[in-house]
Amino acid sequence: YVMSMTSFYTLLLPSPCRRLRFNISGIYAVPRIGLGYLSSFLKQNGFSKTRIWDLLAEGKWIPDLVKDFENHGVPDLVGIGATLLSLREAFEMADALKSRYPQLKTVIGGPGVSFPADTLFHYGRKVDFFIRGEGEKAFLELVRGLASKSQDFSAIPRLLWKNKKNEIMENPDGEFRDVNDGISSDYESLPM
Repeated sequence: YVMSMTSFYTLLLPSPCRRLRFNISGIYAVPRIGLGYLSSFLKQNGFSKTRIWDLLAEGKWIPDLVKDFENHGVPDLVGIGATLLSLREAFEMADALKSRYPQLKTVIGGPGVSFPADTLFHYGRKVDFFIRGEGEKAFLELVRGLASKSQDFSAIPRLLWKNKKNEIMENPDGEFRDVNDGISSDYESLPM
């Protein structure tokens, strides 16, 4: 059975840094434009069941995600955007979600994915994938692969993953997305 593109459900989450005493995102709704680009890119390529939920902007955390999943269904994939300061919270979020929903696939991307692959998988034990650098094309290819039930992710640029032997695989960089391709951030899905 191959899941249709329109039924594949992707949830994009920015990972808030809850340890900082001062965080501008906690005072003003700072749009997560990068996640907006991922959302637009997926939607323009047939994955319309994509949404962004900025937990920090709404004062929410993991228990609220669980409640949302119980009310609206568990996504097929949760993409978590992380900075260096919020990487620990991204690991915590992925760990909590995978412990409760083992079938859920998780991916962490963003500037926080700058450590060696073995370090990322050591601290992010339950994270299925990491994406380094620009993520639109890599994320789209990952969603396509997961939607088609593929087990081979070797052609996805910048993807860190584990093969069937549990070996860490680190894919090389690919071409960058043409920033003049007319795709803009999905501002309608961002809290403003």
